[in-house]
Amino acid sequence: MKYKRGMKKLFIALAAVVFLAATPVLAAEYFSAVEDLPLMEGMQEDPSHAVVFDAPSGRIVDVAATVGADPAHVSAFYKSSLPALGWTPSGKDVYHRNGEKLLLVTVKNGDATSVRIHISPAP
Repeated sequence: MKYKRGMKKLFIALAAVVFLAATPVLAAEYFSAVEDLPLMEGMQEDPSHAVVFDAPSGRIVDVAATVGADPAHVSAFYKSSLPALGWTPSGKDVYHRNGEKLLLVTVKNGDATSVRIHISPAP
């Protein structure tokens, strides 16, 4: 009898884990032109500046956004989030992944920071 109750509790616990794993807790937002390039919280993408070009040597992507955070906070956000997406840091605000190079450029403009991200084939 105890065995059946223990199995029932285990089954319920496993079902709960499967349900929670299948339910998104908070959906992260990403740049519209790059499906796995996250937007920092509070960041507003400027879709009019998005350029995506697929070339035989690889893709070329330029995206732009603004955020009410300092450039150092933007750099820290991407430094912590990009490695989880397969990007390897290779210098200040420079990352590499699968033959591509990502360059993060931030410029402080008053209370906001302009952000540009350029992805191109790695040399």
